[in-house]
Amino acid sequence: MSVIGKVIHTVLDRTKHAVFEKGTLIYRLNIPALRRSNRERAARPRPEGKIRIGFILQPPTSWAVIESVYRAAAEDPDTEPVVILMPELEFRAYIKLEKVLWQETYAFGESRIPAEHRVRAYEPETEKWLDPATLNLDFIFIPRPYETYLPKPWRASALRKITRVCYVPYAPAQMGDEPLLYNSHFIRNVSLFFTENKDAAAYLEKTIKPTLASADQKMYDTGYPKYDLVKPNDPSADIWPQKRQEDTFRVLWTPRWTSSTRLGGNNFRRYHEQIIALAENDQSLQLAFRPHPLALDAYVREEVLSQEELDAYLDRYDKCPNAVVDRTVSYYDTFFASDVLVADITSLIEDYMVTAKPVVFCATDIPGAPDYGNDAIRPGLYTVHSWDELKATLADLRAGRDPKKELREKLSKELTRDGHIGRDILDILKKEAAN
Repeated sequence: MSVIGKVIHTVLDRTKHAVFEKGTLIYRLNIPALRRSNRERAARPRPEGKIRIGFILQPPTSWAVIESVYRAAAEDPDTEPVVILMPELEFRAYIKLEKVLWQETYAFGESRIPAEHRVRAYEPETEKWLDPATLNLDFIFIPRPYETYLPKPWRASALRKITRVCYVPYAPAQMGDEPLLYNSHFIRNVSLFFTENKDAAAYLEKTIKPTLASADQKMYDTGYPKYDLVKPNDPSADIWPQKRQEDTFRVLWTPRWTSSTRLGGNNFRRYHEQIIALAENDQSLQLAFRPHPLALDAYVREEVLSQEELDAYLDRYDKCPNAVVDRTVSYYDTFFASDVLVADITSLIEDYMVTAKPVVFCATDIPGAPDYGNDAIRPGLYTVHSWDELKATLADLRAGRDPKKELREKLSKELTRDGHIGRDILDILKKEAAN
């Protein structure tokens, strides 16, 4: 990218952050239109029969977030789930549609969702899009607050006129990233929020106070429904290249996908050589490197490594018999089969915390950057600031020196909330439908 291109990108990024994420002006200007949509929708007679709940499936990696809500609806005699298989969209300059990427989502959804519960949002043969109004939905869950990935009729601003838009964030809020997960451009059109933790609930209470007070929007601190699915799975189904031996120690490494300082930065450049060397020099240590889907392209684009250097680095994993690059969609098998998570800023930290296994958080060297997590999660982490600290912490954990174990077990129980969050959300929807 040219210098001018970088400047323009930076200006646009900061403007978007100030106006559409942290700012509340567009939310406040939208209140009259939101209330008008609510009145018009409430005035229409509701079709008799089961409560119809829509779930947009896009991308496959986000499905686990609301899967337990879908399962509860599928088992409930009063509700009917409708899973909308939604292709990913690629736009040029956020305007011109370049590609409709339907293959991955359709293959995933049609292999996991019964035919009677799913519909395609797009037909590749005819290039026609499904009209959401034809589904007669009472509620619909949108999986991400970034609506440029959706065609206009399926964005919250359009859907709010025909149904009640529901939102569970695709990742739990941590380190003050609520303005990203609950950005003003998106949340101004949502009817029902189901927050993942108390920090997110407090942020919403402050950000959209007028519409919460008037009940034009509603919020429920239910916990994160994704955690209903967190159960130890068959260890033979994991991605590790070798079977576990008596002295095996398994390390899962998830560096941040971007080096952007505004998004927290990462430690990939700092630790990538040393961490693969650990596995190369110790056959009893098994290493899984799990890059974010955007990470590898970002490392090259941001000039962390050249493409040749990255290819050579990944090749070391292919040649190391006790190391692997984990590219699977689901990751809980890997979680439960591992012994420790080493991570930069990532929502996977809280996901991993529900296993009660140790987490080593790698702080960045960005001046003023806070340690990871909210007040509930942070005490359960081992935070390190250098390779020497990271290596020593791994050695301690391998030797069984783990003073935070009891605290993590307590946190795990608090996060999972007895494993019926999806059912709790469905019960709320049923009460809302009766009003």
